[in-house]
Amino acid sequence: MNTGHTIQNPRPADGQSIHSVYWCHLPEHTDPFTQGYIGIAADHCRRERQHRRQGRLPAGFQFTLLAVNYPRFEAARLEWQHRPRRRIGWNIKAGGGKFIRALLGGN
Repeated sequence: MNTGHTIQNPRPADGQSIHSVYWCHLPEHTDPFTQGYIGIAADHCRRERQHRRQGRLPAGFQFTLLAVNYPRFEAARLEWQHRPRRRIGWNIKAGGGKFIRALLGGN
């Protein structure tokens, strides 16, 4: 039976899906904590295609994986560490989602 999971994106025995933390940025950007866009995705290849089609980010941006194979909560925590508040880099919202921000004390 094909579950759609690959070597790059396995599902662990505990049932938590695996996520990646990524950074969309221009080639001259050097600091993921202040520049570009930080996000998380269960399927980073699909998410990169979405970003490129949507046209919301500058043309020619690079897509760099910062962390791979993390449970959803840990990936969200890493995103929150990079974007603890709104309007950092290209991110409009604080990272991590409402649950992480409430748990970790973000706004």
